[in-house]
Amino acid sequence: MRMGLARSAALVTAVVLGACGGAKSVERPAVVTTVTVGLADSTIPAATTTTATATVLDQNGAPLTGRGITWSSTAPAVATVSGSGTVTGVIAGQAEIVATVESTTGRASLLVTPASVATVGVSGAVTTLLPGQSEQLSATLKDAAGTLLTGRTVTWTSTDTQAVRVSAAGLASGVLPGSAGITATSEGKSGTLALAVHAPVLPQQSGGLTGYLSALINDNTPDDAHGYGFSYYTSVYTLSPEQTAGTQLGWGWWIIPDNTTFGSALCPVGTYARDQLPDRGPTWSSVFQTIEGGMGEWSATRFPSSTPKYRINATPDCYDTQIASTGWTFGGDLLAADELGLAQLSNRVLTPPDGFSFVNGSTPSVLGQAWLALPLIPADTSSAGIATGDQSWTLFLNAANFTGPVAFFTPAIWSAISGVNPVGAGRGQDAQPSFTGSTALEIGTTPMFTSADSGGVRYRRIPRLTFPDDGTGQAALVEDLRAYSKAAIWDAVLDWVQHGTVASEIDAGATAAATLSDGQLGVTLGDSAVTPDSSFQGGVVTTGGGGQALGMRWAGAMEHGVFPEYYEQTGATWTPVAASQVPRTTWLQDQQFTAPQRGSYPAVDQSGGSPWTSTRWSAGPFTATLGDGSVVEYVWYRFIDQPAIARLGLPDSVAQQVQTFVESLHQHSGLAGLAIPAPSSGRLATLDPGLFVVPPTGLEYGYVPIVIGQY
Repeated sequence: MRMGLARSAALVTAVVLGACGGAKSVERPAVVTTVTVGLADSTIPAATTTTATATVLDQNGAPLTGRGITWSSTAPAVATVSGSGTVTGVIAGQAEIVATVESTTGRASLLVTPASVATVGVSGAVTTLLPGQSEQLSATLKDAAGTLLTGRTVTWTSTDTQAVRVSAAGLASGVLPGSAGITATSEGKSGTLALAVHAPVLPQQSGGLTGYLSALINDNTPDDAHGYGFSYYTSVYTLSPEQTAGTQLGWGWWIIPDNTTFGSALCPVGTYARDQLPDRGPTWSSVFQTIEGGMGEWSATRFPSSTPKYRINATPDCYDTQIASTGWTFGGDLLAADELGLAQLSNRVLTPPDGFSFVNGSTPSVLGQAWLALPLIPADTSSAGIATGDQSWTLFLNAANFTGPVAFFTPAIWSAISGVNPVGAGRGQDAQPSFTGSTALEIGTTPMFTSADSGGVRYRRIPRLTFPDDGTGQAALVEDLRAYSKAAIWDAVLDWVQHGTVASEIDAGATAAATLSDGQLGVTLGDSAVTPDSSFQGGVVTTGGGGQALGMRWAGAMEHGVFPEYYEQTGATWTPVAASQVPRTTWLQDQQFTAPQRGSYPAVDQSGGSPWTSTRWSAGPFTATLGDGSVVEYVWYRFIDQPAIARLGLPDSVAQQVQTFVESLHQHSGLAGLAIPAPSSGRLATLDPGLFVVPPTGLEYGYVPIVIGQY
């Protein structure tokens, strides 16, 4: 017998006598006599696998290969085996894995244990809860084959029990606003469901905070010698990172003609807004005519910005009309032809209806602004036959990137009301010295939320309004207040208009610094007054330069740099409180105020019969994009052809004199050298670069950009 043949075949050789007396050899395959089965794992969980192998031996114990193996399970319901020997546990139990080779079998015992958890899923009917609301969660356990498992122990946990708590049975309960991951764990495997807790949504209310935080100027005493101009520096900073619809507040002053010794009623009865102001009688001098506006956040703003805007405003007719630009009212309506009273003077900077915007930034800065009476248009009888003075109240700005005059109110816009009520002739801003008796933060309106704690004590919240705290618990809003005599600039400009002698500077020696004293902190919150509190005061503060300013002071637990945001009802009044003093379960801290909506301004009428007729345009239209995202559309007019001047019907000689002056003004950089006195502290604010324009070729002098739309 020979061993080691190919494919390990064992052959038997026999000698057989042949007919010729020779011998013949016969080889026969070896016989399988033993099959031994081995399992990589003799115990496996259901839904897992192991590998079975078979060792085949012949009668001499020699291994055989290449023989076909048939695999089977004695209990297929417990375990199955593939043709390649892969064994899969099905359910818990015992089975034998059998290998059959040429009718010889071998087997190995397999124990299948219950399936282990491979995945855990967590589910519930909702993923958000209110505080106090509960939701039963369920855990779905599956094995590696995706078969649902039951009867296993599940442990429940929450990643934030301050927001959501969960019981041992998986009942999740909202506690406070926030979010948490609710985790179910079984046999080392976990699944998580994110749950959020939202506070109850309270109804937002209008008619929140309103009132004044003011300081008196020179004890509210007029000084007619210095009644021809007023200037101050105003804070520019981020007022409200998240603006709210329905919030209006601004800081500045009211310039009114000095009629303190005049005893007659200046406003006509029956048709003017004075009828809604009975407490201003008997003369109504404080609402007869005003120049106001300033920095602030305005409910009429169509293009919200986190940095307040500087807006012009004037009321020439007992608060019936509020002129805010060359074409629109403060509320955003188009001015009628007889209401066009603001004339563009600068050929470098636009005057948009939505106000002057700034380069946004959290570092506070200051903007210089002044209204100075200038003799730009001579006294005469207006086109309506009304005697009119010669005072053109002109806006000057002093910023890091612009200095000089911007626009002015024509004298005729002030005298027009005397055509209705002759008693006011000569008493308006066109002819009378003016004064300003106080400076104030005026809060027109805010929204609010109201809630009560478990004991019934009521609390309120207004939008968050921040102010430029200087690090000592003080914030200045209006500072470096000055009043101007005619000698400061009037005389020099008159010589320029009449004789062409260019004015070089404002005479600071002909100005008078104002003295401030505390005025009122008169603020109402909805239905009741706010009680003054020593932790928050408004009035006179000291600037970094040692001067006086209208501002705010904080102490104690009140958050510095923030107008009190929360209030507790105490008797019949509201008392400012720190946020930490408001019970959490009032949910006031969790409310969201409505954001303001963007809008646009109505377009001007460009037809032939309109003051805005395109037949008078010298160039345009052009567009400019501002930092607030709005687009300003403007055209170029010859100065005397712009609507506010053209409607005056000036005699040719007067019109030519004014036009010549404006051309000279533009040739000399627009009075850039005539800056109001510098601020005593702080850095100058930067106007939005989008506001600046360059005159077209050939229109460099004597032409002005007039805004015809903002959208």
